[in-house]
Amino acid sequence: MSEWIIGKVEIPKAPNKITNKFTKVIKKVPVLTESPWLFSQGADTYILSLEGSIFEGSKSLSTLHASYVQPIKDYISQGMVIPEVLLDESVTGWVSSGLYVFKSHSTSIIKGDYSIETRFSNGNGSFSKYFSSPRDYSKHNFLSLWQRGHGTDKFKISFYSTSGDRTQGYRYYTEMSSSNWKHDFASLSGNEYSNYISATTGTPSWKSISVIEVTPSGFNPSSSNVYYLWDRMAMGVGFKIKTPNDTYNGIYMIKDFITNEQGGDIESYKFKTNLLDSGDYYGTGEQ
Repeated sequence: MSEWIIGKVEIPKAPNKITNKFTKVIKKVPVLTESPWLFSQGADTYILSLEGSIFEGSKSLSTLHASYVQPIKDYISQGMVIPEVLLDESVTGWVSSGLYVFKSHSTSIIKGDYSIETRFSNGNGSFSKYFSSPRDYSKHNFLSLWQRGHGTDKFKISFYSTSGDRTQGYRYYTEMSSSNWKHDFASLSGNEYSNYISATTGTPSWKSISVIEVTPSGFNPSSSNVYYLWDRMAMGVGFKIKTPNDTYNGIYMIKDFITNEQGGDIESYKFKTNLLDSGDYYGTGEQ
């Protein structure tokens, strides 16, 4: 295979043309001079364009369509949804229990000016976000977060449809890294990626999430001198792109996916896709 992966779809052949488009947002203001004034409003979204063929041995066109074209078509047919940052530079909107420190403090970051520092002093503490009205995350397709901590200590992140008795919820387990920032990327209740969030109690619904809770899992963080950092926790939209040598790795929105069939006995598709980089929103790389 090609090692070019869009979401869970690995393109069978590497693209034969790769185009990088870097643009700037320019505002033109007509004036009574020879040419208008131009104002730079910063960089526009980076676009990665891929062109190539979908061909695999003696597989029929219908098989290729079902294996490669239809899954990406399903990605594009996703309904309207806006990404939502849950925890980034401020602890506003979150409450803690059993924590010695829970604040926007650390200048060790992925994005922005600060990350969130947590230190535990009372056994299995927690920090939680309660919503005054339940959130609908059913059209988001992943959870993205960055963390850095002590050894390989594990935490569980729970999404509850009920805020009181906690009987209806999804749960995801994340493992720390003490040497650098670690990016966790998990799909919602489906096997889109190797990491995914599963329903572990009752029959919850992503259409109605009332509270998010982060707690230690399988260890007792009793020392106030041990800290755990969190940055850019968000419910997102888009798909993870994996490429050979990690050259173009990132989180992208798929703008379009164009296919055409040519010739006589057709056994392949020609394709072109434009991918919009979302890396600035979720953070990229490891530090």
